[in-house]
Amino acid sequence: MSAVTVVQLPDEKRVLYALTVEEYHQMITDGILPEGEPFELIYGQVSRKIRSSAGEGVMTVGEHHSWCVKKLAKLGERLEPMGCHIQTQQPVTLPPYNEPEPDAAIVVGSEDDYLERKPGAADVTCVVEVADTSLKYDRTIKQAIYADSAVANLLPRKPE
Repeated sequence: MSAVTVVQLPDEKRVLYALTVEEYHQMITDGILPEGEPFELIYGQVSRKIRSSAGEGVMTVGEHHSWCVKKLAKLGERLEPMGCHIQTQQPVTLPPYNEPEPDAAIVVGSEDDYLERKPGAADVTCVVEVADTSLKYDRTIKQAIYADSAVANLLPRKPE
């Protein structure tokens, strides 16, 4: 059974239902959430990732964001001799209530090691969030999730 969180709003109390990672996966399997869309599970709540630049629509992937993620993906060749690979904009499972999709994650082992599961905190040596409009969110909420889950390192970056 998932946790129930009581949130105090200015004029009322609301009870929020926190989804577990398993329930979130089931929603994707059942087609409730479209697979491959930029959703992530943050503190038990389904959240749509914002990858736009300041002033752009939230559904737009900003040019700087896209450029940064492509540059990060090119680091993979350097990581393979060290027994790691890089994944971009893919989930990292951090039970019980989080499955963020960092813009990049350095993961121990090869891609083949994760055919049957997603990497977790023990598998990830570094996460990178590329931020423009989401900088404050990435440096507070997301950083706390990674730290609380014992992910080794977080490198927030803002495109110049």
